[in-house]
Amino acid sequence: MAARGYTWLDLSNLGLREIPPEVWELEHLTELNVRRNRLKSLPPEIGKLSRLQWLDLDGNRLATLPSEMARLQQFTHLQLQYNPNVILELPNLELLFLAGDRMGELPDVITRRAEAGELNLYRCPSPRGRAWMASLSSKK
Repeated sequence: MAARGYTWLDLSNLGLREIPPEVWELEHLTELNVRRNRLKSLPPEIGKLSRLQWLDLDGNRLATLPSEMARLQQFTHLQLQYNPNVILELPNLELLFLAGDRMGELPDVITRRAEAGELNLYRCPSPRGRAWMASLSSKK
């Protein structure tokens, strides 16, 4: 667990079904890595991490993200590879990695932001398909 003043926390590969409640009290946290766990959801408390900028959720079992994430004004980077059908409406997002997602068509808000150059989007729709990453845009 991160000590007071630490800005990043790595809880990857621990088989977690939920994020420990102590995490929501880490007010200085800017980066959180919870990849390759067994998370099915994130609690609304994630909205308390007002300084969070980077979140790695790769390889979990998420179906949705809590609406409270939209309150994270400094949140800019999200990794969601190998998660099913996650709805993405995060207005400050600058970088999004998706691979193995089962979303089919991306939500219009994400596609529009990527085409307008407001979002760097990297997507590989099928983990079984050929390995490729496509950038729809690159932010200046």
